[in-house]
Amino acid sequence: MDMASFARACVDFSHNIRNLRISGSSKSATSANNSTEQQQQQQQQQQQQTHQSSDGKLNGQSGTPGSPLISRSGNGSSSSGGGSSGGGATVAAIKQRLFNQGLKIDLTPRRRRTRYRDYMRAKLATKGPPIPAGELLHAAWFVRLIARYLSPYEASRVCSVCSVWRDVLYDLPFWRELRLCLPIRQLKEDVPLLSRCCDSLAQRCIDSVKLVNFSDDCLSTFLIQIASVEKRVAELSLHNCTITDKGLETLIDSFSNLTSLCLVGCNDLSEVGLWSSLSPKLTNLTVTDCINVSDESVAAITQLLPNLTCLELQGYHVTDNAMTLFSSKQAAAIAKLTLNSCWELTNQGVLNLASSMPHLQELSLSGCSKITDDAVDCITEHMKQLRSLDLSWCQKLTDVSLECIACDLGLLERLQLDRCTTISDIGVGYLSTMPRLRVLCLRWCSSLSDTSLRHILNIRTLSFLSIAGVSRMTGDGLCNLIRLQQLHNLEVTNCPAATCQVRGFLSMNMPQCRVIH
Repeated sequence: MDMASFARACVDFSHNIRNLRISGSSKSATSANNSTEQQQQQQQQQQQQTHQSSDGKLNGQSGTPGSPLISRSGNGSSSSGGGSSGGGATVAAIKQRLFNQGLKIDLTPRRRRTRYRDYMRAKLATKGPPIPAGELLHAAWFVRLIARYLSPYEASRVCSVCSVWRDVLYDLPFWRELRLCLPIRQLKEDVPLLSRCCDSLAQRCIDSVKLVNFSDDCLSTFLIQIASVEKRVAELSLHNCTITDKGLETLIDSFSNLTSLCLVGCNDLSEVGLWSSLSPKLTNLTVTDCINVSDESVAAITQLLPNLTCLELQGYHVTDNAMTLFSSKQAAAIAKLTLNSCWELTNQGVLNLASSMPHLQELSLSGCSKITDDAVDCITEHMKQLRSLDLSWCQKLTDVSLECIACDLGLLERLQLDRCTTISDIGVGYLSTMPRLRVLCLRWCSSLSDTSLRHILNIRTLSFLSIAGVSRMTGDGLCNLIRLQQLHNLEVTNCPAATCQVRGFLSMNMPQCRVIH
């Protein structure tokens, strides 16, 4: 507060207390009679007028001898520091009187303080002095803090910053969920790089290895470099390899703790090589795009892998006879079975499979083009525990199959019907009654229209929907999907009605949903 504002406040205060006299002390004395009280008041007024004669009179009026006195304590006693109640007093007189009464004014400007500022000061005080930038970048706790916001790919790149960052990042647990991919043909020319990859595999505790373009001439070099971590590897995947039967047998024998084997595009392997590579410890087996897989391969799998829980086959020459080779113990242990592109498999083979594996939870018959509605009826009758069913590219299926699925598979959570061109809106109407369906794929089902979308709105548990390539649906039908507030992913790739305006409308009204186009 500046002096001008203070003076104005004092003048206003003097006008408000006109005809009153404020005493500066809390002590009071009460006279026994009215005559004694009047004499004391007259003496005090005379002394006050004599004391303030140099400053003038308050408000241009002199005090009245019989005017009452009001003290702070409210008892009517007089005060030696009080002034006259008349008007015309100067600012200096008012100021002096207030000071005499004990008023203290601090004119120093006070800095504004907030709760957040006080909190931050207290927080910094407990943490001590700030850490220099050089020490901060080499602090292990700081690297762990940064690692929370890094993807595995980004973490693998920043490992080369320094040894401290590498050691801290290598201890993170998410490496165990990744697979180390080794292009052997390129690494064969750079043995030190292959050695560093194997050391990195051991330091990050990665137990899954993928070998690309592997051949017999790379076998010896690879086994020498990976000898120190071969007992750690539990999953092995071979993609587009030209390895022979003997080379595969040697490679599998070096990994004593192998529980998962994946063979993709290994066309140089024969049935004898597959027999020799099957270890009783295997629980997961994937054999796809290998032209030599037949019924004899399935026979070897059923005899040599008693602990198998997940089997994925792409057998172009697998027939119905192979479906009768599973033992009762093995059929009860297998939870996931994938038979993709088994072109020779018919309804009889599906019947044999369904009757022998009633506890199966995941089944894929994608590309089994010979199966019809009768096969689906057998599946729904015997496999009541199914959670996932893939019938993509089975173009002989009709709405009858969807009715059986909706009526009998109450636990089903995932259903794929890609390229099933004969199903219609009526079949989708049957699916709208399923209580637990979360994933529904209807890619390139050309017979579906907006009526199917209205049926889909009744599936309240749906979190993923794919209608990619469906041309009969309109923009208005797609816009109605905003009622599915629980939907997290919507795929509209190659859907003519999914224009920029429609996708923008869906994204705006469904912020929790990712529109894939």
